[in-house]
Amino acid sequence: ALDPKDGIRLLPDLDAARRALQLGDPKDAIAPLDRLLAKNPTNVPALLTLGQAQLATGRPAEAIATYKRVTAIAPSNALAWFDLGNAYAAGAAGGDAAFAEAKAAYEHALTLSPRHADTYLNYASLLAVRRLPEDARKMLLRARAAGVADPTIEAELGVLETFRKDPGAAKAAFERALALNPRQPEALEGLGKLTYAAGEFGMAAGYYARALDAHPTAPIAKTL
Repeated sequence: ALDPKDGIRLLPDLDAARRALQLGDPKDAIAPLDRLLAKNPTNVPALLTLGQAQLATGRPAEAIATYKRVTAIAPSNALAWFDLGNAYAAGAAGGDAAFAEAKAAYEHALTLSPRHADTYLNYASLLAVRRLPEDARKMLLRARAAGVADPTIEAELGVLETFRKDPGAAKAAFERALALNPRQPEALEGLGKLTYAAGEFGMAAGYYARALDAHPTAPIAKTL
């Protein structure tokens, strides 16, 4: 076991790596993590951070190997399984094997943490990328059934309901998103598009204005 005093000495390397990731410099996170893991190879926070850096630098295969180390060390760590799913998903667009592995990792993460909103969102995104919009919609409905109250999930459901040409269900989902977060930009934009399509131009302009205020850099209101 690592001596607690030695563990404290390793914290600056972990902090430096996390700071590099936050600043958008994932390459700079690798060296301090390598130093830390050379001294303490089973350090779960360091391994999770290393996987993030590897994924951010376009090395999903290395990230997969790192996250597999974590799931072997800490099999009940839901975040490790979630991150493993993300690593597989990064290469899943072009391969059925990676797609299947990503799904399995996400499912395991949800078994361990059934109300983790980001797992449902990333899982649904993977399904959408694989051109399975109905499966993506069912995944987000599964989140709602599990008691997850998340504005982004509701907004994404609204988008999928719009894709299915069900404006009533889309409107209800967007409104649920706004009940959870009145500044949810995708929901505001979605309602803007729905009201514009219904000929309610003044109301649409209001939604678009609120969406732009919530997310000034978003490419909103292209239909106007």
